[in-house]
Formats: sequence, C-alpha cells, structure tokens
Amino acid sequence: MKAQGKESTFDYDFDPAPDIKQAQLAFGGVVIYTVENQKIMLNIPGSIGISPIYVADVRITYQFNRTNNEFLVEQIDVKPIEK
Repeated sequence: MKAQGKESTFDYDFDPAPDIKQAQLAFGGVVIYTVENQKIMLNIPGSIGISPIYVADVRITYQFNRTNNEFLVEQIDVKPIEK
C-alpha cells in the first residue's frame, strides 16, 4: 500500500486468505471517526477476502482549513495488523 509517498508492505509467514485472488485492499467494513485536539481522526482497516481478514490499519487525520472553510487531509498513517 502506498500513502503520502510512503510504501507499506504486509508480509506474513502464512497466506491470510489462500482462496481469495484479490489485488487491492477493501475498505468500509469498519469506519471509526473520533475528534482529538480539534482534528478529525478516521480509522479504517483494510481487508482482503469475503470474511473479511483485516491486514492493515489506516488512520487519516483531517485538519480544518479556515481559508477554504473545509477539512483537508493532514496525514495518513498505515500500519500492518500482525496476526
């Protein structure tokens, strides 16, 4: 996975979904919004398979831009979920 120019790889000593041929992560099964220090934090795990099997945690930080009167992505952090 590549986010903000940083590439993250997910290496397991087993195949987390041996019967699934999926080239991209899926998102949306779990969506959690929180507010910290006047910033919106979005946590969305990336999954593979139908069950699904979650393999990555993605945390997106939004900061309010007063000039444009909108929230903009400030940072994206990606961490593999260890099994």
